[in-house]
Amino acid sequence: MIVDYASTVPFESGNILTAELSDATGSFAAPVVIGTLDATAASGSIPSAIPTDTEPAANYRIRVSSSLPAVTGLDNGFNITIDCGTPDGLSLSEVGTSTATLSWNAVYCAVSYEIRYRPVGGSWTGTTSLTNSVDIAGLTPFTDYEWSVKTVCLADPEITSAYSDNAVFSTINPNAIGDISTDGFSVYPNPAASTTEISWNLPASGNVVVRLTDIRGRIVSEVTLQGLSSGAHTYRIDRGDLDAGVYAVSIEWNEQTYQQEVVFQ
Repeated sequence: MIVDYASTVPFESGNILTAELSDATGSFAAPVVIGTLDATAASGSIPSAIPTDTEPAANYRIRVSSSLPAVTGLDNGFNITIDCGTPDGLSLSEVGTSTATLSWNAVYCAVSYEIRYRPVGGSWTGTTSLTNSVDIAGLTPFTDYEWSVKTVCLADPEITSAYSDNAVFSTINPNAIGDISTDGFSVYPNPAASTTEISWNLPASGNVVVRLTDIRGRIVSEVTLQGLSSGAHTYRIDRGDLDAGVYAVSIEWNEQTYQQEVVFQ
């Protein structure tokens, strides 16, 4: 930020201008230095920055003082509101046919968060959380949702950040993704950013089909691994240019199918 100043008092060589921030009540009993400038010009601008750990409030003031001569100017004349930052790092932790767990990066000084979500293009539903995650229930299966979150910095008077940019997730199609699993079949990491690895144990040798399908049941990737021996096996799945969302990864062996969900963020 920039703090502008103008003075009718001539400054001497070596003068240092200091931009000072009041406390949350507007008092300068113990001001915080937010910027300095070596200057003798009667007017100009002081590059400044408010500390990130400044308490959110609506009654801050700023003033400028000089060293040569030692003069303290009047404050800026109006209250300044300092709030918390807007949350970022929105992600989907878990999703089901009608539930989802949403999370984001914690914001310093947040007392709570307000979350809104809706079917894409629909009406917003709101909820709150005291932590940087929230469990949502009552969602419609097989539906694309968008959501965003804002920080509540102060409850009374209420000071909040702006809402974050929207993030998108999709609930699961119950007809496309089942809940088939077996000992030794795993997907890790999950959720995944770009690649994930599936592991399984074969009780006997044979061919294995590895298939990836989206929530609409469409096959987006399929490979047949020929002549695998019995025992432990792994296979890496690359996301490539697939959209973020929920997919089903399955392996087929000896007319048996084992399937799990995987989330690409």
